[in-house]
Amino acid sequence: WLVFDARNFEDTFGKDSNLEKKFNEFENKTSAATTTNTFYKEIAAPAIARHIDKIEYTHFDIRNYEKILCNFDKENDQRLIALYKFLSPVHLLKLPFANDNNQLNKEFYTEFLHIIGLEEIKQDNKKLIVRKKEIERDSGSIIENTIERIDAKNKLDNLHAEQFGATREDQLFGIALDLSITWINRILFLKLLEAQIVKYHNGNKDYAFLSSDKLI
Repeated sequence: WLVFDARNFEDTFGKDSNLEKKFNEFENKTSAATTTNTFYKEIAAPAIARHIDKIEYTHFDIRNYEKILCNFDKENDQRLIALYKFLSPVHLLKLPFANDNNQLNKEFYTEFLHIIGLEEIKQDNKKLIVRKKEIERDSGSIIENTIERIDAKNKLDNLHAEQFGATREDQLFGIALDLSITWINRILFLKLLEAQIVKYHNGNKDYAFLSSDKLI
């Protein structure tokens, strides 16, 4: 297999005005080359020869992977990783990677953290998500509201609180964070389920069960 970059191909041959002129003449049947075979021999071949050194390509023989594909030795599958990545849509179509939080809308991401009661900071060249500073905390956020309720009802006594931190404050935060993530994951799952149900019914919003009129 020979794989070319379409942009490189276009930049090389698409901007060859002489080749374009002769191709248009061939298409309009005003060229001396009257057959496709003649066109390739007399016009295309010389153009390819002129530009061949400018063309970048990747090549591989798929037959070299036949034994690996057909056997049941999982260790051999490691040799397929490079081929798999090369043939993936992300690589061939130059699609952006979408496998981390940076792909989220920045405003949505910031607001989402704010609602939970968290913020993103940089520490030692790393991005960390932490509880807001004390002076910036909002009592109505999910985390702070949960901490307040756990603390007020002495719920720490019913748990192995030491698993969540050394101090009482760390324990309250750890438990509240664990609960909040669980709740949010469940809500997101329900929203995804709702979207699929609505889609299945051709966009009929009557099947949306998390709408404000049905939750009140």
